[in-house]
Amino acid sequence: MRVLLIYSPYTYPHAYALRTELLGITYLAAAVRAAGHEVSILDPTINPPIKLPDGSFFYGGTDEEVRDTIIRQAPDVVGISCHYVFSHQEAFRIASIVKSIDSRIITVLGGLYASVYKERPLLDSDALDYSVAGEAEKSFTDLLSALSPDPPDLPAIAGLVYLMDSKVNYITKRPWI
Repeated sequence: MRVLLIYSPYTYPHAYALRTELLGITYLAAAVRAAGHEVSILDPTINPPIKLPDGSFFYGGTDEEVRDTIIRQAPDVVGISCHYVFSHQEAFRIASIVKSIDSRIITVLGGLYASVYKERPLLDSDALDYSVAGEAEKSFTDLLSALSPDPPDLPAIAGLVYLMDSKVNYITKRPWI
């Protein structure tokens, strides 16, 4: 499978934000690659911040840049890392962009927001197919393997949150790596 991992844009009140290495998404990319899948990472927050009319600053690319990358990469699955709770709407927007390009692309939300709120992302965004709570290196690669059969065999994946028959399912927490 072709996988595109996207770090969620965010808005911050200052022109300077403490940026750190995106270790979680990098670890995830390594696990996806080790599982035999093609993987790439898009970090739109690397662009210089854009000052918004309210005086805050947007860290992220334009919708067109994100859309162009998704079209160019032609992924089967897009994983969106939403580290900050205040960036969840941006993560949902990325998922909506993905679905507007091709509704068959699988969208998965991960990161701190998904881990804390587990079911909420799937209830708040109809553009998300799955959410991963906790460390995703194993849960996400298990999901990629499970997506092959039709319908997917999902119930045994610890840490995975998904809708089935309009009901949110979360099996159990994935043990720490």
